[in-house]
Amino acid sequence: AAHPEPAIEAVEWRASDGNIAQISEFLGQLRASNGSPEYIAWAEDAVHGMKAAQAAGQPYWRSANEPAPEDAVPPPPAPQLMAGRVYVLTDSSCGSACLDAVDLWKTAGALQVGRETSADTVYMELREAALPSGLARIAVPMKVYRGRARGNNEPQRPQYVIEGDMTDDAALLASIHRLQPR
Repeated sequence: AAHPEPAIEAVEWRASDGNIAQISEFLGQLRASNGSPEYIAWAEDAVHGMKAAQAAGQPYWRSANEPAPEDAVPPPPAPQLMAGRVYVLTDSSCGSACLDAVDLWKTAGALQVGRETSADTVYMELREAALPSGLARIAVPMKVYRGRARGNNEPQRPQYVIEGDMTDDAALLASIHRLQPR
């Protein structure tokens, strides 16, 4: 079933010296290699936001979607480009960005078929740091999703489970053709 709310509310970045250094280093690499202006703007925004949060004594910088002005007129409905049901086919190899895509497709009304996906946490964008002893390194998440409709370590479960060989295109199409439209 479709989630009634957007896939996520916001992303919060931990405003730490290590995270600022990591994104600043990435920003330097982008600038040195004539990186995408969008990525450069994103990295500048993240560094500025984390520094501002630190200066204000805040542990996190929230990178939220920009709210629409209160007097904004909603856009007209987009033209219907296709008729019929949209299916999203998944199996246990779907994780990370694939799960984000399934979240969006289901929010838009697609029907999930196939098998249960993998799961992910709401923590992401890892950086490595050496432990003070110098004997080991640790992976430290830099950001966290807030208000994600799908919970932490929660897979996406299909409305219609398809058994059999998930690499057999003909069998998969036959299974999908047998589904009853809603």
